[in-house]
Amino acid sequence: MPRISPHAVVTCPENLADDVVVGAFSYIGPKVYIGPGTRVDNNVVLIGRVSIGKENHIYPFAVIGSEDESQTGQIVIGDRNMIREHTVVLPGQANGSAETYIGNDNLLMTGCLISSDAKISDNIVLGNYSHVGDRAFIQSHVWASAFTGISPDVTVGRYSFTSGYAGVDRNAPPYAMLLGFPFQVRGVNTENLKRCGFKEKTIADLKEAFRAIFDGADRSVADEALVEWGRRSDLDEHLRYLVDFLAGRTGGGCGCGCDDRPGKKGC
Repeated sequence: MPRISPHAVVTCPENLADDVVVGAFSYIGPKVYIGPGTRVDNNVVLIGRVSIGKENHIYPFAVIGSEDESQTGQIVIGDRNMIREHTVVLPGQANGSAETYIGNDNLLMTGCLISSDAKISDNIVLGNYSHVGDRAFIQSHVWASAFTGISPDVTVGRYSFTSGYAGVDRNAPPYAMLLGFPFQVRGVNTENLKRCGFKEKTIADLKEAFRAIFDGADRSVADEALVEWGRRSDLDEHLRYLVDFLAGRTGGGCGCGCDDRPGKKGC
């Protein structure tokens, strides 16, 4: 049986795995399902259509879901996520098939806001008080510093990094260091790529491509250089992904992140 504090309200304990822990003064609604090994601390609210996987930790004063009838979609959360204090996750809107999605092995620090229909992939860190807009998509291995603002409908490319207070107002390229409000591309996210096991040659090639394609003086992409790199036949999977992303042939220009979004394999 789940370990539920006598001071918590859990409307359907049968929806919780046997080893789930629920702290005092938390509320868990009748349409919430929680997988094994998950811990819900005190003063947490889980309401609406919410599905939570295994081995997650939800910290005090987090709110996941909404009782607003205009938000009729659901929230799906994967495994091994840490959702810190005062984080808010809103459900999908518009119809019952809408969905806000959080993948696996993510850290959402204090006070983050995940808006309706946003999609967060795997191995992501969102710094304190970051805001992910409606229908935005964050690809895997992104690290966003505190107070990052991600606008609605944009895609943040995988393995990228945002500085504190960065404003992501348009699709952000993968593998990049993003600084400023609104952001500018300031180079390759070298240290994170090394930690993730990228080869030195791949990192060097990415740096060469960034120098050719991005103009550090403004926010533009050098179209001729992009076309030139796109014609090359010697690009590895990461260089090819960068070029395709910037050209809109994959999870960038179309705005949907189609090839890398959880559950999606094409527009």
